[in-house]
Amino acid sequence: MIIYKETKRQFIEDVFNDEIEGNIDHLVLEKMHRHTGKAEFNSWMNSMQYMYKVLNTSDIPDDSDVAIEYRIPNTNRRVDFIVAGEDETGKQAKELISCNFSYFIKKRRTNGVISVDLVD
Repeated sequence: MIIYKETKRQFIEDVFNDEIEGNIDHLVLEKMHRHTGKAEFNSWMNSMQYMYKVLNTSDIPDDSDVAIEYRIPNTNRRVDFIVAGEDETGKQAKELISCNFSYFIKKRRTNGVISVDLVD
């Protein structure tokens, strides 16, 4: 199940207008029938600002898909952030991004998943 799915253009607009965390919160209630805690809400507010900075480039087409909080079926696992679209040759491309935030960025790639850690 994908909680939030929009184009990159819409995601950029939602973050710029300070609406992204409220939109995700509403969609969690609508799709998962649960309320989110303050910590989870705040994590969206913070992490989506970082993802805004990553995606706010002309290198990523505006019509690329952005999916947030993808729940992997039949597991308790999730992917924090997915960007999907076509590369410069027209071939389908996806980047799976796992976000664990604290303070400073450290990136690593494992099995096709990009993990971004902000560590002390």
